[in-house]
Amino acid sequence: MKTQSLLWSFALICLGCIASQAQEYEYVPLVREGVEWTYLDENGLKLEYSFYRYRLEGDTIIDNKAYQKCYRYDICQFDETAVLSGWLREQDKKVYLLLNPDTWGIELDGEKVVYDFTPEKAGDEMQWFDQTVTVTKVDSVVIDGKKRKRIKYDEWFIVIEGLGCLGYGDLLAPYTDVSTCSDCFRSFLNSMRRDDGVYEYKDKDFRDHSDFKDPCREGEYEYVPFVREGVEWGYYQYNPVHPEDNGIIRLQFEGDTLLDGKTYKKLYMYKGCDLTPDKGTLIDFMREENKIVYSKKDRKYSDEIYVEDAETEVVLYDFSLDVGDSLWVPSYYEYQKVTRIDTVKVGNTYRKQFYIGNTIYSLWTEGLGVLENNFLFCPFCLISTCLDCDRRNLTFVTENGEEVYGTDEECRMGSISDNKADALRIARTPDALVVTLPGDGYRLAELIDTTGRLVWCEYLDGEPGEVLIPTTALSSGIYVVALTDNRGERKVQKMGW
Repeated sequence: MKTQSLLWSFALICLGCIASQAQEYEYVPLVREGVEWTYLDENGLKLEYSFYRYRLEGDTIIDNKAYQKCYRYDICQFDETAVLSGWLREQDKKVYLLLNPDTWGIELDGEKVVYDFTPEKAGDEMQWFDQTVTVTKVDSVVIDGKKRKRIKYDEWFIVIEGLGCLGYGDLLAPYTDVSTCSDCFRSFLNSMRRDDGVYEYKDKDFRDHSDFKDPCREGEYEYVPFVREGVEWGYYQYNPVHPEDNGIIRLQFEGDTLLDGKTYKKLYMYKGCDLTPDKGTLIDFMREENKIVYSKKDRKYSDEIYVEDAETEVVLYDFSLDVGDSLWVPSYYEYQKVTRIDTVKVGNTYRKQFYIGNTIYSLWTEGLGVLENNFLFCPFCLISTCLDCDRRNLTFVTENGEEVYGTDEECRMGSISDNKADALRIARTPDALVVTLPGDGYRLAELIDTTGRLVWCEYLDGEPGEVLIPTTALSSGIYVVALTDNRGERKVQKMGW
């Protein structure tokens, strides 16, 4: 009886293992949006190489069949210069290809089976264009925590579900036979990267081409915390009615405090190039936990500086969200869904950008916060539309003294060179500086001292001409002349007086 119990236990364990292994397998379609295939095109004889990329974007109907549009491009970012190479569709684990005749200079010759993921074992047949071939091996590999089928026809004809071809060839031309050509370019899959920054494949996973460096892969994705010291946010604030208040406003975390048993970072607002106790205004307390940023201030409608502490802490950002997740938008009293997540290069890292609701532009960026319309401590504040309202945009971010976003033209004097190609033309008279506007569209002229203090400003009408800056009460020293156009872009010139 004891032996029988042991046998039953062993059988149950085996069944559990089999069930567990079965659950690990997941068929991942090849034809899907939100991924980028990067291929290495190399010539071993000439020691030359380059990279090119594919992605599927948008769909279309051809002969009553729905296809995904397949684009090829040689640069790091997908844009309007990408070439429409063809159309792909997938049905019953088979991928069908229509080449674009305008791109390839051919006549439309009907769709071809470019991938067939139906074989289950060696000896099974699979379709490949107009041929039927017999596979020599079928096994699995683990990608992104799940098993995927790997099918082998010969040494250089290897395909993996959801990835495509790993041997000679690329997404649209798997298994290009160049074995008899010593002076030919060969293409290999270099990487496959999702728009959320996760790599489903890198060349080093299955073969090593580490001698070839893809310039677009400098700096991999990593999560960068939002609440941390050593980071300075600079916002340009602009008011067309009261230009005397225009200028750079800076934010920075400095020091800790204990509130309700939790440790928060203190957030200060200031003007000028250095945060000092006499210049900084304490405006918020924030902390971050599990990629969620909490605040002790409740600013539902406006970015007022002085507000009372909230009874319970407020969630400002949730960088743990996925596409389809919902979050509460307090200023509109409704839930909005995350509609898209992609990545952007910031400094030497890639960071996620979150699109929420029907916004065209990214609403949040990891480590940066909001980029337009509001300060970082008010990501959901209502955007003012009145004429006499402040507008502000994130102009720069420095991390440990290094600029990772934009340029600090006000305080980083090294970037305000007298020898810039677009330097402003400034003439001197006994009682004024005469600045020649470098075109039209300029709305504001400012004179700023080295502490960031606004010495003088004048609202402009957008017409070309000259601006007179009075100097009768000006002390000797270094100043910055700044011109701002109607898009918020600035031209600056450092000068001595």
